Amino acid sequence: MGGREQTLWRRRLSRELTGLIALKLVALALLWWLFFSPAHRTTVDADAAGRRLGVTQAAAPAEAAPPGPAQGARRD
Repeated sequence: MGGREQTLWRRRLSRELTGLIALKLVALALLWWLFFSPAHRTTVDADAAGRRLGVTQAAAPAEAAPPGPAQGARRD
C-alpha cells in the first residue's frame, strides 16, 4: 500500500465518521425538542400533586407530624 492510498481511505473514513456524528447530534436534538423541551413540561404544584396522590390538604399536616411517645413507655 502506498502512501497515497493510505491517505485516501483515512480521509474517507474521517469524512464518514464526521457525518455520522453530525447525524447523531441532529437526531438527539430532534428527540430533545420533541419530548423534553420546555414546551412539553407540565407544572406541578402542591394541589396538583395532592389530587394525583389522593391526599387532601387538611390531611397532609396531620400525617406529617412526628408520632408522640408510645403509651406506657418508660422514660429514664
